[in-house]
Amino acid sequence: MRQPRDKTISAKNTDPIIISNQFSTYTPPLTLEGREVIHRHLYTCAKQHNYQIMAWCILPTSYRFILLANKIDKSRKKKIIKPLQQLADFSRSFQMRVQSWIEYSSDHRGSIWRERYMGSSLDTPGECIAATVCTHAFPILTGISNTTEDYFFTSYYHACAGDNIARQNISQIVGKPDTSWSSVKQMHDKLINECVQTVLPKG
Repeated sequence: MRQPRDKTISAKNTDPIIISNQFSTYTPPLTLEGREVIHRHLYTCAKQHNYQIMAWCILPTSYRFILLANKIDKSRKKKIIKPLQQLADFSRSFQMRVQSWIEYSSDHRGSIWRERYMGSSLDTPGECIAATVCTHAFPILTGISNTTEDYFFTSYYHACAGDNIARQNISQIVGKPDTSWSSVKQMHDKLINECVQTVLPKG
């Protein structure tokens, strides 16, 4: 299974976006409480900056999100923000909240990030599927969990646990609107296995 390649986000981009970042080696890893706090910040910032969260994964030292900008009702008198600015505003808001939590919950001061956040446009259905599957496979690929369903801090865990919104968003990418969740899950699990077998060394 091919992983999505990095691509510049155009000024008129309306496709889903995958965004990720890692903590620096000096930043203390997120505890379970910290990951739950960051999870809440994700949804707060997405709502504030008009994004739909299609898939997400929060690890102790990094995160990956797939975001889709909600359509704007042009009939309403509201300033329209360009995609690049919208993403920058979301990332700035989110990362400031994470920084505040790290400083509040530990003795760490100064920058917590290894580098600037990375954002890439997902232009085709195949790229969206690959990015979603790789996002959900992240706990396995990093050795945190043996299965995607056992790690709480992914959208796939919540979909398997019965979260209808998570199921709808994953189905929108991996399946079709009228595809049953059981069929989407079966397809998703098959792609997860392909992803893991491709990335991890055999042995």
